Amino acid sequence: MELVKLLSNIVKENKSKKHRILLEYPESTIKKLLDKFQKQTEDPEKDIRTIISDFERFKGTLQGNDRDIFTYEYQKLKDVVKSKSESQKSKKSFDDIYKTFMEKNAGADKRLTKLNIKKFFEMKALDSRKFKKDILTMTSIELSALIRRDFENFMKEKLTEKLIKENPQENIEQVVNRVDRYIANYPLVPINTKPAGMMTFFEFEHVVDVLPMQDEYKMPEVDVNDVDVTYEDDTILIFAPDQKHKCINIRKKFAPDRRWCTSWEGSSNYYYNYRLRQNLTLYYVINKNLKESDVNYAVVILVDNDWRNNTQFRLADGTNSGKYAGSTIMPFSEIVQKIPNLNGKEKYFKPNPYSSEQQSMMMTFERKNLTTDNAIKELGSEENVELWLELRTPDLTTVANGDQIWANFTPYLRHKYIGMDGKINGNMLKVSDEESKGYYLSKKRKSLLLTDIDKLSEADVSLIMSDEMAPYHEALINSYAKQLAKKNLDLSYLPISFPNDSVAKFAMMFGLETLFEMLPKDTQFINLENKSDKVLPFDVPANISRFKNLKTFVADNIIKSLPESIGECGVLSFLNVTGNKELKTLPKSLSTLYCLTFVSVLDSGIEVDQLPKELFKYMIPTEDFFIVNFPPELKKKRGCKSED
Repeated sequence: MELVKLLSNIVKENKSKKHRILLEYPESTIKKLLDKFQKQTEDPEKDIRTIISDFERFKGTLQGNDRDIFTYEYQKLKDVVKSKSESQKSKKSFDDIYKTFMEKNAGADKRLTKLNIKKFFEMKALDSRKFKKDILTMTSIELSALIRRDFENFMKEKLTEKLIKENPQENIEQVVNRVDRYIANYPLVPINTKPAGMMTFFEFEHVVDVLPMQDEYKMPEVDVNDVDVTYEDDTILIFAPDQKHKCINIRKKFAPDRRWCTSWEGSSNYYYNYRLRQNLTLYYVINKNLKESDVNYAVVILVDNDWRNNTQFRLADGTNSGKYAGSTIMPFSEIVQKIPNLNGKEKYFKPNPYSSEQQSMMMTFERKNLTTDNAIKELGSEENVELWLELRTPDLTTVANGDQIWANFTPYLRHKYIGMDGKINGNMLKVSDEESKGYYLSKKRKSLLLTDIDKLSEADVSLIMSDEMAPYHEALINSYAKQLAKKNLDLSYLPISFPNDSVAKFAMMFGLETLFEMLPKDTQFINLENKSDKVLPFDVPANISRFKNLKTFVADNIIKSLPESIGECGVLSFLNVTGNKELKTLPKSLSTLYCLTFVSVLDSGIEVDQLPKELFKYMIPTEDFFIVNFPPELKKKRGCKSED
């Protein structure tokens, strides 16, 4: 009885101090944690104790080694606690909203309504102004209509934009693919998961990576009998694959949702890179007593020797990111701490360096530049070309005969090159088989939409100009037009230098007509200047007539014709079309531009006697250009100002 009374008093005392009891950790453990964390933060001791206490409450929701507080640095521990706390608050708020919404919409489908409410808050987390309406004022029909109309496209655009902006170091296509997978499998995202717009990229990766892969990637009935097993018991299975296809089959059979690049099918596989270039020995480990969703259920351990012949270990777990992405060297004891089933089994992970013959082959392929147009014939086999692609990682758009090398690739090698993010230009796309063409366009169009127009390469511009990309032009035009608008360029008075500045790229990809539609109607100055022999000359489009206030038009080595509609640019006073070899004549309508005072056709394809007779009689030739002197009455008729 005295013991009960004593415990009761302790509880009351702690409640009155608003201090939570640490139910699991003894004080000796807490002191060890304090010693560690106080070296990593300036937070006061009471705050650190609170974080430790909160972690104890939340750790049951974590998996495997993530439950061990001693594996955390303080900031990481703090982030985990904050994330779990926010998730818990969100869950309570969501439940309240769902309950109230259903009371107002009795008879609505409960499962669909719950999903739609969650989708609404996903969008709201990304743009609270656009989705500022109180969800409780909507009917279930209105909410469903909103979700059907906006959710998929809005999330793909805004979530991708957010993740790329916050994580510029990440590969754009990987971000796009993850967002696509998140949206496609959204009904499987746990209901209490916080909105993706509130996640870090690391958190987002964790959520996406435990979602199921599309059916096309799931092939569980796979034979792995040809793979060496170095150890197996009731809890652990250790494979030692010595060929690429064996790595692929292990993943397909045991962990189809993992994204290790050494075990992916087709062109995304980098087995040769790790095995030959980095001289790593790969072991695949299956933890039989863990769920497949656990990040430690299936892992890859990479082994090699340092210069002192000491064995080194790396680990790629289910997240395949950060410290556990297979690139960080760690002691085997740390691996055991993460995967206790491996205790005492270090001897089964031996480095198996490549032979001198393999090393020689690696060095040969790594330095090899092709001397012919046929890679398979020159290197001996398709497999050798694949090895060359991985080790040499060539950019075929910069090779003199790259187009022809590409044309002689098999579809598989084209997929390989594309999967390695190899660049393709318009000419290469034209000679591609339909499957390779579709594969490349499906990958590339998404990343192009998100690439800064200033960072588009020559190959990118060439690709977008191709006929094959025409179906995507509308979306690309909208994306790049928004980018140009954000640059705050004065497009009404802007020199445009081909081929490298952003506005010039826009014109090359979508034409001068599209550019002229984007320019302000009150534009007074257009200067097109080309310094490259690779840019094909333009026909100046008829919609130049939009610019009623245009006073100066300069086109240097960039056009091949001028339209009659330029006569509608009534106050044009300065016309310079020098260096345009394909420009053979000028429009007759120039003779009605009574404000015109200067014309230069120097170094163009125009013969003086081909100039409009009506204009020529008012032209005074000088060494390099013409002064145009219309009679005052004609100038007055047009309303030209004296300075014109």
